[in-house]
Amino acid sequence: MLHLIALCATLEHGATRAERVAIIRRALENRPDFPALPRPVSQASPTVLEMFGASDVDDYRARAEAWATAVWDAWVDQQSMIRARVELLRAR
Repeated sequence: MLHLIALCATLEHGATRAERVAIIRRALENRPDFPALPRPVSQASPTVLEMFGASDVDDYRARAEAWATAVWDAWVDQQSMIRARVELLRAR
């Protein structure tokens, strides 16, 4: 769930690295467990393996963004719950 929180914060709110770290820290405060989420029906494509073929930094960045977006899209059934969690964490 932490990875999905970070993806949502980044992709939908443009969170910086420092903002993502702060959000994750808030998520971990007084919360030893997170609910197990059902795995998505479809797997993300492209996969992390696409990163190995990057020709330069710009290509790597584009591939990383495509991969992150695909992963977020694969979790469509959980997005509303994750979005709500991110909103609460950003407000704290």
